[in-house]
Amino acid sequence: GDLILDRYADGKAQRVSPEAPVLVFEAGDERYLLGGACNVAANLRELGASASVLGVIGDDEGGRTLRQLLQHADIDTQALVVDPTRPTTRKTRYVAKTMQVLRVDEESRAPVAGAAEAMMLALLEQRPFPWKSVLLSDYGKGVLTPRVIQAAIAAAKSQGGVVVVDPKGKDYSIYRGVDLLTPNREEAEAATAVSIRTTDDMHRAAKR
Repeated sequence: GDLILDRYADGKAQRVSPEAPVLVFEAGDERYLLGGACNVAANLRELGASASVLGVIGDDEGGRTLRQLLQHADIDTQALVVDPTRPTTRKTRYVAKTMQVLRVDEESRAPVAGAAEAMMLALLEQRPFPWKSVLLSDYGKGVLTPRVIQAAIAAAKSQGGVVVVDPKGKDYSIYRGVDLLTPNREEAEAATAVSIRTTDDMHRAAKR
């Protein structure tokens, strides 16, 4: 799925700029964490499962940092695809004490295409497929194209494995054939046009 590098810039925001009505952020330490599908893989490792990530990073400092963090977390990186035409998705949060004052996103949301998509498809079309099951983590950053989604479903099914998807957007038909969808209530309402207020509403939305 979508691989994200989370950067946290800690500092102070105690005064207002004389140039504009904005806070002045005095930068201090910074830290990097696994985000997006990388965070999902890290959670799986914490639960004792083996995990590999298949997704796209850029040929940049963010991509190299993300790879190092994954390896440090004992997550397999052999299926990382480097696309020099795209930046590694990075979200920088500026935090004063416990309050987030600003978030800056560096990303491309264009669907992955060309050589990068072809490499992902080649990895998913390996037979026998080297992984037991697939979890699709969709953050709408363009990695999970319809072709990649269908290849991932076919790969897991070839192993008798399950396919779980954390969905994005309103058109869930692109996930047809998966075993489990995990939208939150707001996402489920948007995808089904069912207002979920009761258990019966929830079942109606799930059926749709």
